[in-house]
Amino acid sequence: MDVDHSSGFSGCWQGVDISGAGVFAAVLVVCTMIMYPVAMGTTSWAHSDEVDMGLFKYCDVRCQQYVDNRFPPTGQDDLNLVTRTEACAAFLGIAIILTFFSLLHIIFGLGRTGYDRTVANAARCVFISALCGILATIIFSTLVDKLPSDFSVGRAFNVNIAAWVLGLVASLLLTIDSRNISYVDPREAVQQGGRQMMYVSVSKFSPFFLIHMYLPSLYFHMSPVTLSGLSLLTSSHFLSISNQLMDSLPIRWPHLEGLSM
Repeated sequence: MDVDHSSGFSGCWQGVDISGAGVFAAVLVVCTMIMYPVAMGTTSWAHSDEVDMGLFKYCDVRCQQYVDNRFPPTGQDDLNLVTRTEACAAFLGIAIILTFFSLLHIIFGLGRTGYDRTVANAARCVFISALCGILATIIFSTLVDKLPSDFSVGRAFNVNIAAWVLGLVASLLLTIDSRNISYVDPREAVQQGGRQMMYVSVSKFSPFFLIHMYLPSLYFHMSPVTLSGLSLLTSSHFLSISNQLMDSLPIRWPHLEGLSM
């Protein structure tokens, strides 16, 4: 659908009709946009009594960066800490970017006539960002499982989970909102309805429709010879009308094309 942008920025918010689902989804996306960076930058993804672990560093006596083959607080050398934490951070970075793009789509498309695809794209972006958050959760969970039993997941880990759960809900609400009738241009709807009515009207004048509707009642009042002649005449006459209408209109009826007496 072509959208007229000739009014410029002054007409950006004209014709806005935002549904409750759209408003709620927008609020959830904003919350998700805040929660991902908070989770990403906090050193409380996992913790014990003396150690706090984040995605970029861990803190015991002092904070320091991870080394892949060595984790001094536990003495383990098989955790692949750098690889796992960087993978989590990468997925969260992608989630933040996609959530930002989703928010932009919402700002410029939510409730505006003809922008249903923009809102649908917002739903796709926030859904993919939620998938990235899920992957980060899975990767870090496997890391925590290899730590000693006194380690457990922390607040930042839970914030990440809350973020992608809200993202999934927002994607569902945006998908529902994108199918709202408020996004349909009334002029386009009238044009489509008019084409459909013309199709139905002309179809009713097709010879097959007339024969099917009226010949059974005529059968009991006419002789076979008269009935055959009238059927042939009626079919030829209305087939000619149908062909003329087909040639004069930009709409095609495949079931009528190519018919001749």
